[in-house]
Amino acid sequence: MLASTCVTCHGPGASGMGAVPSLAGQEKAYLQEAMMEQRTGKRETTVMRKYMLGFTPEEIGQLAEHFSKRK
Repeated sequence: MLASTCVTCHGPGASGMGAVPSLAGQEKAYLQEAMMEQRTGKRETTVMRKYMLGFTPEEIGQLAEHFSKRK
């Protein structure tokens, strides 16, 4: 359910669409760090910070786990 928002931009299965990167199969630690950096503003993004502010750090960990297991 948490990931449903992500596939809008990242594509079916979160495999990426054009300039939007794939999340599927990335390492959990990398995904979690990237999402937390987007949440705090350390990593510059166009819209991702707004999305990440809607998730708790625990939910970000769950998202990272979910996408790391996708092929």
